[in-house]
Amino acid sequence: FRERIRINGEMMPEEYVVNFVEEHRSFFEPLHPSFFELTTAMAFRYFADQKVDVAVIEVGMGGRLDCTNIIHPDLCVITNISFDHMQYLGNTLTKIAKEKAGIIKEGCPVVYDGTRKDVEAAILKKASEMHAKAYAIRPDMYKILMNTHKTIDFSMDTGYYEPMDVSIDSVAEYQIMNAMEAVTAAEVMDIGLTEEDIHRGMERMHWQGRMETVLPGVILDGAHNDSGVEEFVKTARKFQKDTKLTLLFSCVKEKDYDGMIRTICESLDFESVVVTQIDSYRQVPSEELAQIFRKYTTRPVEEISFIDDAFDE
Repeated sequence: FRERIRINGEMMPEEYVVNFVEEHRSFFEPLHPSFFELTTAMAFRYFADQKVDVAVIEVGMGGRLDCTNIIHPDLCVITNISFDHMQYLGNTLTKIAKEKAGIIKEGCPVVYDGTRKDVEAAILKKASEMHAKAYAIRPDMYKILMNTHKTIDFSMDTGYYEPMDVSIDSVAEYQIMNAMEAVTAAEVMDIGLTEEDIHRGMERMHWQGRMETVLPGVILDGAHNDSGVEEFVKTARKFQKDTKLTLLFSCVKEKDYDGMIRTICESLDFESVVVTQIDSYRQVPSEELAQIFRKYTTRPVEEISFIDDAFDE
């Protein structure tokens, strides 16, 4: 739990969690806050108590109505927008973008992914209403210099600042856009980072669960929506040229797992599949996932409900 709230990489102390809940129990209990609302309150209190210089706050869902949106930030960042939480945010990318753009405040600059024009239009409309300067990041602003099974070296030229060569510790090409947004955000905030600081930060960047090499030859990815799965298969294709792929798969029930499985089967040439189920009330039975895989592939599919056994297999 505590990995969600960190200062300089150090997780919030267990004692702080316990004390916060006990101290504020009488305030929270009548309100029946959600898990995320209580966690957000705890994070804000902890950051205030520790007098942090800069807090990076990630929205839980959407933006406009999210409980993190009570703050007035120095800068907003909106990353790639895709179909997710559609029952709350809307069934088009434009509607979802409007909800995401709800974090933009009066006079607060925003750095955003400008890949899609319909999404960009919604963000720019809100930025204009809020008199907020907007900085678009687009795929034509970078050029890949070298791509290995561990890192990507690329040059970036956003037009806002001096061009720069950057190296990231990731095999996923989509992290280039995220890296460019992070670098641009640092430049816009003007908090005194040197180019050397930025290089060091990028080289140390480690994003758990996003095309993460957890063991030699074992990559873990937490893709859980259409665009995430598309990016997953795009990266996985690079590996299938050199090695045989085995897929271990599971999902939670509120996701479009039929669509995810169809995309994976149509896009990747894997040797075999092992499906398992998550130990949670949100689990999808491994038998159900296996049936869907067999609908879209003729490759061997094995169902093993216990995760450790599935991983061993």
